[in-house]
Amino acid sequence: MLAIVGWFVVQDQEISPKTRDSIRRGLEFVTRAQGRDGSWGENNRAAKTALACLAMMASGSTLEKGPYAPHLRKGLAYILECGRRRRGHLTDWKTTDWSDTHNHGYGLLFLGLVHGTIREKDLASDVREMIELAIERSLKSQTDSGGWGYSITIKNHNEMKDEGSCTITQIAALRACRDAGFHVPKEPIEKAVEYIVKCAYKGGFYYALEYQGKPLVRLGDSGFNPESMPRFAITAAAVSVLNAYGAPGDARSVHGKLIREGLEYLLDFIPRKKRTWDDYDFYYYGNFYATLAMMAEGGERWRTYWPVVRDELLARQGQRGAWEDEKRWGQADEHIDTAFALLVLQAPYRLLPIYVE
Repeated sequence: MLAIVGWFVVQDQEISPKTRDSIRRGLEFVTRAQGRDGSWGENNRAAKTALACLAMMASGSTLEKGPYAPHLRKGLAYILECGRRRRGHLTDWKTTDWSDTHNHGYGLLFLGLVHGTIREKDLASDVREMIELAIERSLKSQTDSGGWGYSITIKNHNEMKDEGSCTITQIAALRACRDAGFHVPKEPIEKAVEYIVKCAYKGGFYYALEYQGKPLVRLGDSGFNPESMPRFAITAAAVSVLNAYGAPGDARSVHGKLIREGLEYLLDFIPRKKRTWDDYDFYYYGNFYATLAMMAEGGERWRTYWPVVRDELLARQGQRGAWEDEKRWGQADEHIDTAFALLVLQAPYRLLPIYVE
């Protein structure tokens, strides 16, 4: 059966009435949580704002049309102000965050995706200029290894030269900008993809290239893993970017082989099979990227993965409409987790270019 939702059509088995109600309640929470300046949260505000805006765009709203248009305009104004204050660096000018690279990456991803929907010439010009500045900041901060560290401006921030999740945010953002018609050189992207490839290990991917064969310090506490093993979230993110840049159609290629192995690794988590979650698996972040990877793969893997993650998200949603049950270092982060959850649940609408088949 097909269901018409707004002006788009989806399969009933992918977006059920219960799922649509969950999405509605989640988006209502998002709009209530927006600050007066257009941002979300108290820290990492650029990343949270960008992801909240993407969640609203995934429902079909634009800057001009839809119930969330006013919220999108305010969110865009905040991101642009971040860039003006920081000369193209898309991170909050009032706070010092753990990773301004993640803020910059998600902020640039949002700008790259929203740019083509803007009809006002002056606003489109402002966004275009900011994207060009932000691309320049991204490319200048790439390390010799091909990756990115926790800061666009500070080398070895948090005692890390570069790592996978920061690198993936930059690859995804630069891809969105290139797809939107902006000039992004080929060489830095190829070098970044090879950084991710080098992090592959036994079907999964390391958190950082320098952790190969070394004990992994769990950020936020003094504990150590006995060996640096791949993890669900970074593997999901790595597979999603390899799908975008790694010629996944050729299963015999190095990239194609890593994608196949990575998808099998992810399915050990969905549904629960061999592996278990812990507090450091970044459930919502990981499933956002796993959704992109599984949707791009399609077929039986998507049909296996989607009902499980959908039903899990429906069960985990709180009474206020937010998702706030994942505790990282003793704290929940309802703004970013809600945005990721909504981006997962709305994937079958296929309204953002990040959702590809």
